[in-house]
Amino acid sequence: NTVFGWAYDVAVDSGGNIFVSDTDNLVIRKYTGAGAFTSTFAGVTLVPYLTDASHLNTPWGVTADAQGNLYVTENRGDRLVKYNAQGVQQWTVGHTGIWWQDWPAPSYPGNTLFGGMEGNPALDAIGNLYVGDTGNNRVLIFKASDGSYVAPMGVTREGGDDTAHFSCPAGVAISPVNGDIYVVDRCNQRIQVFTSARVYKATIGETGVTGSDNQHFNWPRNIAIDKNGAIYVADSDNHRIQKCNLSGTTSSCSTFLGDTGVFDRAFNHFYPFSVAVDNDSRVF
Repeated sequence: NTVFGWAYDVAVDSGGNIFVSDTDNLVIRKYTGAGAFTSTFAGVTLVPYLTDASHLNTPWGVTADAQGNLYVTENRGDRLVKYNAQGVQQWTVGHTGIWWQDWPAPSYPGNTLFGGMEGNPALDAIGNLYVGDTGNNRVLIFKASDGSYVAPMGVTREGGDDTAHFSCPAGVAISPVNGDIYVVDRCNQRIQVFTSARVYKATIGETGVTGSDNQHFNWPRNIAIDKNGAIYVADSDNHRIQKCNLSGTTSSCSTFLGDTGVFDRAFNHFYPFSVAVDNDSRVF
C-alpha cells in the first residue's frame, strides 16, 4: 500500500482524499490528505479485467467530481468507467479490450471505441466529461451523469498540427475561472486552449518543437488548473512541472517543481506523468 507498480495519474476530491492509478497493479488506491492508505478503491491487485464490475485493466487517467464520484480510463481495457464515492461501478463506455485501430471497419459506433487513452479526463461545470482518446487523435465528450456521448474535438484518427487537429492528445483540464478547455497535445509538444464553446483560443508551447526553456515543452503529458486559473503542466521529458499563466492569447511559463533535465531519487527530481491541484492549491 506504500509501493506502486507504476503510478500514472493522481486526483484529489473535494474532501481532500487522494486517488492514484497504480497502473501495473491494475488498481486505484485511495489515501487521506495526509497520505495514509485508506483502501483499494477499484480493481483487484494484479488481476486484470474480467467480465464483472470489480476489475480494471491498466487504469491510467483518474478524476473526481464534487460528489466524490471517480472517473477512470483504462489504457488497455479501452474503457471509461464511473464509480460512486463508495467504489461501486455506475457505468462504462467502450468495448473491453477492443482498440479501434485494430478494426479498419468496426461494427461498433466510433464514439464508443477508444485508442489507448494516456491522460487524465476532466469535468466542466455543466457535467460534461472530456477524455483524451490518445490513439485516435481526438478528445471525446460524454455526459458524466450516464456516460452518453456528446461530441468530439479534433478529427478522428487523423493527426495534424493545425488548430483543428491533435496528435496523440493526453491530459485535459477545465479552468474553474472561465471554463476554458486545455488539452495536452502531446506529440505536437503543446497545450491547446479552447473556450467553453470549444472554439480555439490559444497555444502554449511551440508546435512540433521540443525544448528545455520556458517557451517549450518536451513530451508533456498531463495538466491541472488551480482555482485562480494557474496552469500546471507535467513536462515529462524535461523532468519538471511548469506553471503557466494565460492572459488573452499570450502565455508565460516558469519551472514550478523539478530541475530541468535532472532525474534521480531526490524529492524534487522526477519524471512526472501527472499533476493535480486540490482546493487549497496544493500541487500533487
